[in-house]
Amino acid sequence: MTWTAQLTYTAAALTPDETAALSRGLGPADVSYDARSGRLQITLEVEADSLEAATDTGLRAADTTGLLLTPIRLLVQSTADFAAHPEALNLDLIGITEIAGELGVSRQRAGKLADDPDFPAPVVHCAAGRFYTRASVQAFHDRWAVARNPRGGRRRRLPEPSAT
Repeated sequence: MTWTAQLTYTAAALTPDETAALSRGLGPADVSYDARSGRLQITLEVEADSLEAATDTGLRAADTTGLLLTPIRLLVQSTADFAAHPEALNLDLIGITEIAGELGVSRQRAGKLADDPDFPAPVVHCAAGRFYTRASVQAFHDRWAVARNPRGGRRRRLPEPSAT
């Protein structure tokens, strides 16, 4: 059976020459790199008898790139299903630990901020934790940075814009 494996990696600062070399090295694979997000995506077809074997074959084939990167996303479907379904949403989800890094606070403080009513609602809430879109957290950070009290305590009250 023919399967399509799509692997996504975080790969900062790949040059067009490096991306072209990857594409040549992988043969008939589709290699794309988004410099803005630092994401490398490799899509290739593999022959295998089962989903597990297709996953293993896809990972091994992409590993021949020599990048020594760990995939951050792996999608394996039959090629017929892959062609029939639209691409999955890429929401760029982050958890509390990543939020702490984005806001420059401890993980515990990030958890408390996430409980604040002004904080964006989680997109996914599961046993692994709460996950938010990076864009919504960055928008919160922009608002929070203006209103936060640098000495701790309650946030500063910003003047309300006049209606006139």
